[in-house]
Amino acid sequence: MISLSDFAHKSNKNFRLGTKLSKVPEPRKEPQVPLWMGLGWLIYGAAMGMKSLLQMDQMAPTGEARKFCQSKRRMVTSDCWYWRVLPQVEQKAIAQLQREVGVQLRQQGHQSVKLPGGRKVRVGVVDGTVWGGREVSVLDFLGGVDSLVDLELSDGKGKELPTSQRLLQRQGEVLGPGFVDYMLGDGLYITQQMFRLCRQDLKVHLVVKTTEVGSLDILKDANALFDARDGVFDREIEVRQGVDLTRGLKYRVEAAGGFQFVGVPFALKVARVTERPLKQPQAKPETFWVVTDDLEIGAEDLRELGHLRWSIENRGFKALNALAHSKYVWVRTPDTSNLPEPRHRFEVLVRLLCVAYMLVQAYAATLEQVEVRREFAGIHLTVGFLSRRWLMTLGEASFWEGLADSG
Repeated sequence: MISLSDFAHKSNKNFRLGTKLSKVPEPRKEPQVPLWMGLGWLIYGAAMGMKSLLQMDQMAPTGEARKFCQSKRRMVTSDCWYWRVLPQVEQKAIAQLQREVGVQLRQQGHQSVKLPGGRKVRVGVVDGTVWGGREVSVLDFLGGVDSLVDLELSDGKGKELPTSQRLLQRQGEVLGPGFVDYMLGDGLYITQQMFRLCRQDLKVHLVVKTTEVGSLDILKDANALFDARDGVFDREIEVRQGVDLTRGLKYRVEAAGGFQFVGVPFALKVARVTERPLKQPQAKPETFWVVTDDLEIGAEDLRELGHLRWSIENRGFKALNALAHSKYVWVRTPDTSNLPEPRHRFEVLVRLLCVAYMLVQAYAATLEQVEVRREFAGIHLTVGFLSRRWLMTLGEASFWEGLADSG
């Protein structure tokens, strides 16, 4: 049965959520609201589709909420509680919680991608976005369930690249070299620093997709090669054509290795991808380029990785916003300064929202679609449907029971 009890049970059984929350250091003496309870109510509240601390404040005094958290107080917690306490929470402990949930998704077999050539690979995407009015770089591990495994706050606009570099360096230190096979990024990441970082320090292949050919000599050289007649250049070109029924596209890929990029001490491979919608054969074709340091990867695999670059936008940022309204500020007044306290509060908050997102996606992946259709005929399983269903079953659930079972 799809219920909040089942969600809480599986979150604790499969991810030991309650145990992890209970181990976050308590910064206060004799607190009236245990830290695990406040943080847990925030995670489960976001999972139930509450899109602000005010909504959680309004739900907190209800009998259902108090029963769920087994709170003896008049209310579980309040928006003011989060305002006061989140800046005191140990940021490293919350970052570790977020990372551990993401890594456990990998261990449960959710994070591998099968390429057209038949290989199963581990793929990450790094990208910048705006959450709560702040610039953030985010790392997403792709697979059957995407996981927003880590993030780094930017120092301001125009700082995405150095912010993402810090983010990736930290993951290399924590997870070790080769933590993914391929790291995907957009055209911003075609830099000597990023190629060196990924290849030499992280031991992963960088794959960059871009549509901006005009300012990059490496892409101009590739276009000249692909446009030339046979025999003009002494270099092998791999050409593949086909139909992508999933995306409804007809495509042509031309790829070749041996290209040099200023400041990069190893050769790169470039693919030019041209696509046209199957339903609009007369439409103007769209073209993008994919650049990587993996000289052995095939042309069609490069095209697929280029498309997967968008997964963080569609299955990451948009899905999180649909669940938890991440594009908007979660506090009573706009809070976009870089002062230590509000910055710390924001980081702890969005990391917990990412945990809620991953748990919801993981739960949905465990459900047998046949059983879902049998119980809820005609219903398409979505985050919105799960959130509404859990709100309906709030009074029947117990977070504390799940916490006890997880220990």
